[in-house]
Amino acid sequence: MKKSFVKRLLATLIVFATLVPATTFSAYAESTVGDWFDFEKLQMQIEPGGSFTQRFTSINPYRVFQTGNTSKKTYVAISGKSGSQDITFHVGADETASRVMFWFYVWGAPDEADIHQGIIVDVVQPNPAKPDTRTALAASDTAAVAFSNGTTGSLTTAFDNNVGLLSDAKGTPRAAFAIVSKENQLCKLQVYESVALNGYCFPAVRTVGYDKEVTISISEADKAAAIADGVFGLYLNGKYVLWP
Repeated sequence: MKKSFVKRLLATLIVFATLVPATTFSAYAESTVGDWFDFEKLQMQIEPGGSFTQRFTSINPYRVFQTGNTSKKTYVAISGKSGSQDITFHVGADETASRVMFWFYVWGAPDEADIHQGIIVDVVQPNPAKPDTRTALAASDTAAVAFSNGTTGSLTTAFDNNVGLLSDAKGTPRAAFAIVSKENQLCKLQVYESVALNGYCFPAVRTVGYDKEVTISISEADKAAAIADGVFGLYLNGKYVLWP
């Protein structure tokens, strides 16, 4: 049963990694109000004092309201006009909130006033100064992963270290993922001790031979299973990265 499960997941990952052009990773995200707004990302991570710019399209003039921030320097720079444009999200250096919401509202006729899309910004603290000091586990070892239900799962690698496999306390596979380079090649993985952020467990992984411009490849079903266990992403190459 486990072997069949992993083979099915690996087949999906390989097809995705080898057939989809690299440019599709930056394609616009599916919005809940797609007839009005189109964003590259509906959720992102920004460190205090940092910013993130993405491409955005609106067919109508719009306004933005934000909630959850504690810093007056946390905001999004917009034009408010219709059309395709760049928008930049800023997080104040003194921001203490762990999550800020930006609400984009269509601004026009009265019957359009309640059309909106929420954008999530997770505020993450700077990465450790020396993330490379973490020691990779031996190939025969597994990394413990603390699930939200109080049990302890595990992270291992499979298929010649090209696939990461999250399993529950009984060893039953829960989710599989791969890391893809900008050339659309599967990266070999090394497993490290997991890292905690805001009470959640981020399994730690490093790619062998690649440390920049890599992307997580995971199916929607596997992502949902991981999130249900309280695993919202990876500590990938020394950075907290949410599932795409």
